[in-house]
Amino acid sequence: MNNYVAPNHKSHVKILLRNNATVEGIVKNWYANVVELQSLDEQSCIIIPHPEEDIILIKVFLNNSSEEKISSNSENPQNELEQKFQQTLEQPSDDPDRIQSLAELRILLSQQERQILTNKLRQHHLGETKKVEYGHPGFLPKPRPQ
Repeated sequence: MNNYVAPNHKSHVKILLRNNATVEGIVKNWYANVVELQSLDEQSCIIIPHPEEDIILIKVFLNNSSEEKISSNSENPQNELEQKFQQTLEQPSDDPDRIQSLAELRILLSQQERQILTNKLRQHHLGETKKVEYGHPGFLPKPRPQ
């Protein structure tokens, strides 16, 4: 019998099972006889029927919600920079200050874009991996064994 405290509802967890499989998701229900997890992409549900027998290790992620807030807040300044860039671009002057401010805004836009992409790459979770089966197409004859 395992002596552990069950994770809270809506906690992000990663579970190592007895057969060395790992499962990751958001806790929907956690009872002594069954555990229900919502997948991270919210496309499926994972049910572990005998958690006391099957679960070896539970990892609970603590700062899940703060990362999402950071990524959503980082997209707003880019929109503001794009608006400033468009306003500066629409000005009819050939003033050197205007050209310099356009260049600076373009650099800031590219830096923020890179930052958003790195955040997305760091926070990306792979879903289920699919096993590829290689075979012969139906319109080609199958090779004969030699």
